[in-house]
Amino acid sequence: MRILIYSIFGLITFQIQAQLSEPGYPSSLFSEISLENLELLRLPSFDNDSLDAQDTCRTCGEFYSINIKSVFDFWEKASLDLVNRNGEVIEIYRLKIKSPTAQGLHVVFKHFELMGDEQMFIYSPTDRNRILGAYTANSNKPDFSFISNIIYGNELIIEINKHHQEVDTIKGKLIIEKFLYVHKNRSRFELSLSCHNDVICSPWYNEWCNEIRSSDLVSLRAAEGVELLPGFEVELGGEFYADAHECGY
Repeated sequence: MRILIYSIFGLITFQIQAQLSEPGYPSSLFSEISLENLELLRLPSFDNDSLDAQDTCRTCGEFYSINIKSVFDFWEKASLDLVNRNGEVIEIYRLKIKSPTAQGLHVVFKHFELMGDEQMFIYSPTDRNRILGAYTANSNKPDFSFISNIIYGNELIIEINKHHQEVDTIKGKLIIEKFLYVHKNRSRFELSLSCHNDVICSPWYNEWCNEIRSSDLVSLRAAEGVELLPGFEVELGGEFYADAHECGY
């Protein structure tokens, strides 16, 4: 049974940290699989002007959203398609999430644990330049937490790709806990490069993979408040800090 609870007045204030990802592309987009008959999870609509009026925290960061509680197992809700790519059968699991009035959405997993060759992508069905992932077993954390970056617009798709096996194999554990409903965009994230994965951008991923995997956050105190800058340290004739492009520094 899916549990759906939402909180109109509880504006979130915690920090959302970028998730490490690896190069990849959703098989459904590569194979041009139709979105028709795709399983859809509908989230509530809200009055964004009313939510924005209630938010008095104008200088404490870029987080501008409310929680929509929705606890379920991804595998139980997702639609399954099989495609043949170069003689290999790929299983494609997809689930579409939509709230008609959302300016953006984040996905929050209660338990995120990919296994084997499973790859996860999160993207907008209307903007192929905005694809988060691939996330793999390398993205698993000791506490199994996972919070996605933002997908702008009122809908997103969660997609898992894995090689098909004749014998059933154990899947990873993917329990979604809630969605963050963005009612106003105050960030500069659109300034980032097209891969939209902070410091993880092709074609530099392989060349800088060791440095990137030691990514960190730097707090910059300015007159308007504190900003968190994701990036990593490098040595090029001296010590430098490479930050995400959207930071603007």
